Parts: sequence; structure tokens; C-alpha cells
Amino acid sequence: ADNAQYSKIKLILDEISKSLTAIGGHKIELVSLSPQEDKTSGQYPPQGWSAVRAWCMANRKKTNSDVAHLAPALRNVAQRKNWSSLVAASGAAGLIVQIDTDIADLISDLPQSFANSGLPRKEYTRAAVLDWLNISSYPVNSLYLVLSTYSTESWVLACHEPTDSIFSDLTPG
Repeated sequence: ADNAQYSKIKLILDEISKSLTAIGGHKIELVSLSPQEDKTSGQYPPQGWSAVRAWCMANRKKTNSDVAHLAPALRNVAQRKNWSSLVAASGAAGLIVQIDTDIADLISDLPQSFANSGLPRKEYTRAAVLDWLNISSYPVNSLYLVLSTYSTESWVLACHEPTDSIFSDLTPG
């Protein structure tokens, strides 16, 4: 996502946070782990689904075989670097992973392709995120997946009337 696209996604997540705060009465603060704002420019680097995958893979729960190539003294350190440790160390209530599901057919590292899985986009993408994080089941109350049906932009655009100026550069219909 470019800077403008990320800003829209952040705005949506902030609004979800406000709504949940109003419902539950507990303030929800969102801290972006990826992408992170460049403090010199105020811009966010490009962040597409493959960057989400890379972050999940880097912060997955590592097995002994994942760290076997490291020196023995580094193995424990590497195994402690995972998403659940980040959550615990920060005192956060959980981790939110946002990814649009329009990319389901681009995921190529699961045993079955999206086309052959028989799963809806959302379920296939959920399975991919869990696989990337190396967890077999969805951990309730610590991981929150925001899986937009197709793309977040589609839902944002659906909030506008067809006559809105946002569509002025498009051919009618």
C-alpha cells in the first residue's frame, strides 16, 4: 500500500477502535508495527500483502528446526522473537493483522492453491496468515485478523454515492 492507501486503512482501523471503545468502555490504542512511519518524512513505506507475509514470517513462532542453523547461544533469542512475545512484552491486548483477501490467488506457499482449496477467499487468507505465523489454530483474545473481503478500498468506495466527486475521473457505469 502506498502512503495514501495506508492512511485510509489506518483511518478505518482507528474508527473500528473508537467503535469498540464506545461499546466496551476500554480505550483501544493502535500501534503500527508494520509499516512504520519514517520519522524524517512522515511517510509510510510501500506495504502490500507480501510485506504482511514477510512480517508474519519474521515474527512467527519458530520451531527447533527453524533455528537449528544458528549458533546454540542464539537459538533461544531467535525463538523468543515472535508475535506473541511482542504482544506480551508491550503489554498489548493483542495483535491485529490486516490484509485484503483479493490476493488469495497470489498466495503460493500453502499446500493447495486458492483455486484448488474450495475455500472462500476470507478463509483461505486466514489459513495463510495462521501458517505464516506458524500457529495451527486461531488464538482467541490475542490475535485479531481484519480480512477485508476483496479490498479495503472497495468498501470505502461503497460508502460514496455514484455521483460523488471521487468518481469524477471514471466513465459512468
